[in-house]
Amino acid sequence: MKRRGTCSSCYSASEKVVMTLSLKDRALPVKLFYKNGDCAAISLKKFRTLKGLRSGSGPMTAFGLKKMIDKFEESGSFDVKCGRGRKAIASTSVKDVATALQEASSSALGT
Repeated sequence: MKRRGTCSSCYSASEKVVMTLSLKDRALPVKLFYKNGDCAAISLKKFRTLKGLRSGSGPMTAFGLKKMIDKFEESGSFDVKCGRGRKAIASTSVKDVATALQEASSSALGT
């Protein structure tokens, strides 16, 4: 039996569904989770059966599903949030820098 690799080119189109879940595909496992007595493993198995995925294929695990459900319960949305990104800069800091730049440019022109 030939063993499959872990790169994305080794997965069939139906297996890639799990890697990039659409909004509809994120809602289905959550719905199955609540229908099956809050059991992530059973809901994930039923999701894979409905989507025609092999058992145990794809990066989504029962723990990952539970984490996605926790985020859904916290935010009430399936939207993918941006990464941590840059920290916000206070408006006073922006004004201070703008003033300093203006003073520096006016003093450079004055000399």
